[in-house]
Amino acid sequence: MAAHVLVLPFPSQGHISPMFQFAKRLAAKGPKTTLVTTHFILNSFPSQTDSVRLAPISDGHDRGGFPSAASLEAYLLTLADVGARSLSKLIDQHAASGCPFTCMVYDTVVQWAVEVAKMHGLATAAFSTQSCAVSAIYYYVNQGMLDIPEAGGSVSCSAPFLPPLARSEFPSLALRQGRNLTVSTMAMNQFNLEKDDWVLFNSFDMLEIEVRESFLFSSAIHAFTHISGEPLEEAMAGPGDRAERAAAAGG
Repeated sequence: MAAHVLVLPFPSQGHISPMFQFAKRLAAKGPKTTLVTTHFILNSFPSQTDSVRLAPISDGHDRGGFPSAASLEAYLLTLADVGARSLSKLIDQHAASGCPFTCMVYDTVVQWAVEVAKMHGLATAAFSTQSCAVSAIYYYVNQGMLDIPEAGGSVSCSAPFLPPLARSEFPSLALRQGRNLTVSTMAMNQFNLEKDDWVLFNSFDMLEIEVRESFLFSSAIHAFTHISGEPLEEAMAGPGDRAERAAAAGG
């Protein structure tokens, strides 16, 4: 079975853009790649892309998208409910057509996606659209491993890749205050580390070499894999491909 990767970003431009670029680079390496987003968002996409297939799911607001929802909270509830059912249907349709998905790369803030993927037996790779350092701060704060200092103070972190941080230097969503509490909750609780097969980050190696090499939270994150890494390619392959590779390697 040939590899076919489903790429699922959160339906907003700041999340779609980096994951679309990821999808194009992934497709250039060989795997069939399909970017999945909402009907409303897909209407603004070009009708064709060179390498990445496009497929729609419903978020319950097919005509108006997020602006037609009563609130962010209401939209997220509908997206999780209708979106999960629509995504499951899409996966079934591809399986029936003889072109099944073998792996899902999903946006870390789309928490319900991993449950849908596991229900269909797909390997999963969570993709954080923010940098490694920012993602690590969210993780450390959420796990109680890094405290937010009071105004005017700073806190030292045991992570060697972080200098002492003043309150103003923390990502604003880590402060859990103001009008963005819902978004803050999404950011702080975005990792299903016990469920994901891989966790990927949007990063530049040489700008974040310390966090990449430290693996300070590698006990929770199973792998920190580049797009060219063999482990990720193995996950995206179908069972038949993996068996053939193992046989060729004498395994």
